Amino acid sequence: MKYLFQILLLLFLSVNLTALSQEKINDVLNRYTDQVKEQTEKNSKDAIFHYKFAYVLVKENLFEKTIDECRKALNINPYYKEVYLLLANVYYKKEIYSQALEYLEKSLDIDNKYIEANFLRGRINL
Repeated sequence: MKYLFQILLLLFLSVNLTALSQEKINDVLNRYTDQVKEQTEKNSKDAIFHYKFAYVLVKENLFEKTIDECRKALNINPYYKEVYLLLANVYYKKEIYSQALEYLEKSLDIDNKYIEANFLRGRINL
């Protein structure tokens, strides 16, 4: 019965959608687009929160917690170059240079002129 209701609802909606004017369809699409933009903006702010928290943690030399927060930020926004740089700094401080270079390369893939990342890469390669 549940599925029958869903099928009937879909049929009803599809018939009604064909009856909608192009203007109404565009209005619905615009509202949907606005909602997607709003959600993307919210997620971006969440990534910023995790990055800022990670930055505080690294100042206290809490490296494992810093790494966890950075991963949370990257799960939200995988193009956040500053997070990759922060991870590179953590691994640099832990003297795990291969891992530091890996995160630096990810940061530089996003912005190859990122001065701080290029500077740290130069220090590691000395």
